[in-house]
Amino acid sequence: MRTPYRLVLSILLAAAPGVMAGASAAPAPSWRVAQETSPLVWCYDAARSLVSRKPAWQCAGKVVDDDEARRIQSSRARIIQHKLQPGAPLFPGKRLAGTGTGFFVSGKGHALTNDHVAGQCAAVSVTPAGGAPIAASVIATDRPHDLALLQAPFAPPSVAAFRAPLRLEPMEPVMVVGYPLLQLVAIRPISVSGHVYGDGPITLSDRFPLSIDIRHGNSGSPVMDGAGRVIGIISAKADTPKIYARTKQVVRDLGVAIGEAAILDLLRNNGVAPTTADAGPAMDEKALFAHGTALVAQIGCWR
Repeated sequence: MRTPYRLVLSILLAAAPGVMAGASAAPAPSWRVAQETSPLVWCYDAARSLVSRKPAWQCAGKVVDDDEARRIQSSRARIIQHKLQPGAPLFPGKRLAGTGTGFFVSGKGHALTNDHVAGQCAAVSVTPAGGAPIAASVIATDRPHDLALLQAPFAPPSVAAFRAPLRLEPMEPVMVVGYPLLQLVAIRPISVSGHVYGDGPITLSDRFPLSIDIRHGNSGSPVMDGAGRVIGIISAKADTPKIYARTKQVVRDLGVAIGEAAILDLLRNNGVAPTTADAGPAMDEKALFAHGTALVAQIGCWR
């Protein structure tokens, strides 16, 4: 049974911390025993140039030996070092303390991200997809809505177009493009697909839930509809133990997005005229990912 949308939303917005209840373990079924006793292997994901240690049954890529795994890890480390700190340090005396995602909202280099990604940093960098890090400035923040507006001396190849008016449909498909941290620092955009959480009327608020696999590093990623229009920005991954404590139902892969109303207010209040679109043709997954890749940048927090 699906957890009611209104209840999930009320839990997402609640300030009080949840309490995770304990439970006694039931006997494991035979298929689970087989999975748990599966040998660990090095699994190579060629699409992400990533190798990780996992049970053999979980490996959807190529199994490699120890030497090949070390070679892939060393190569990836060199690429990351070159991408994040090429040549002279971008901010002498500071180190990269964390990364998130942002996306361009103007042709003058304005980019939007979360306040928790960039608002408390000594310096901020913006790295367009396939480009080098650029020093950026924090123009404005909206801490209650977890938003930050940046500007870098860069003319982006594309800027976000926001859906106007915003009407979310139950189970509406969405795509998120960003830089999730999958064990190592992401060096290129990755997409995940999902849908708006809920099978009944959607009541818009500052935040709305998505059924989608959100990871650390996705913060600040644009949430796009099937036509590539932005309908929100990723802010967090839902507190699933809190939801279980309230509903006794397990809800996996639940992300939290900030609605576009707060985004548009921040832009207009700081002299940035947002691009809006009321309609557009649907894109296939490959075209939608390419569209999102042109919008996004990796945001670096330096301290």
